[in-house]
Amino acid sequence: LVASLSDHVYAIREKACQQIGVIVKEFGWRWAAEKLLPSAFALYDKTTNYLHRMTCLLVVNYCAPAGGAELIDKSLLAIATMACTDDVANVRIAAAKTMLELVRILDSKSSEQRVKPLLSKMTSDSDEDVAYFAQVAQVAASKS
Repeated sequence: LVASLSDHVYAIREKACQQIGVIVKEFGWRWAAEKLLPSAFALYDKTTNYLHRMTCLLVVNYCAPAGGAELIDKSLLAIATMACTDDVANVRIAAAKTMLELVRILDSKSSEQRVKPLLSKMTSDSDEDVAYFAQVAQVAASKS
C-alpha cells in the first residue's frame, strides 16, 4: 500500500491515501502513528518530485478525520507544517488547504499555538494563491 503512494498515476496514489485513512479508522490512530504513517511520510523529501510531498498531504487529509485531534497533534501536523514552507508554491497551496481541514478538528490550544502563527506568515507569501488559501484557513482557525 505504501509503495502505491509513489505511483505515477494520480488515481492510484489517491486511492492508496483513502485506504490509509480507512486503516487509521479501523486500527486506531496510535497503531497508525507507530506502524504505518512513518513509512508513508518517509516519502516526504524536498529533493525529490514535489508530487510525493503533495501525496503526503493527501494522506494527512484522509487520516485527520479518522484519527482526530490527537493524531493530528502527534503525527500529522509536523508534515503539514513542513509543507507550509516548501519551495514549490503548489505544495504550499496544498498545505494551506490541509491546514484548513486540520483547524476544524484540532483543539483550540494546538490551533492557537502551532497553526495560527504559521498561517499568519503564509498570508504574506509571494505567491498570491498561497496567500489566499492561507487567509481562508486563517479565518476558519479564528472561528474554531
